[in-house]
Amino acid sequence: MSSTTPKSLSLSKEDRMQIILQLLEANPNLSSRKLAKIYNLLPSSVYYRRNGRQLSKEYHQKLQKLSVIKESSLIK
Repeated sequence: MSSTTPKSLSLSKEDRMQIILQLLEANPNLSSRKLAKIYNLLPSSVYYRRNGRQLSKEYHQKLQKLSVIKESSLIK
């Protein structure tokens, strides 16, 4: 393997997920399972994100009553 293989890159999990989703969008014939293995992610995670599941962080932010900006202004 070359020194620029995806496993050797120090990308966050979300960055790797975005790369996989972009690759799958550009070429639907690629195997999501193989890409998940190459980028060291769970195939089920790729499947769920590809089918519209949100990040838990984004989901929980929508449930908060105050936005991040309003909350920081109250703290000050």
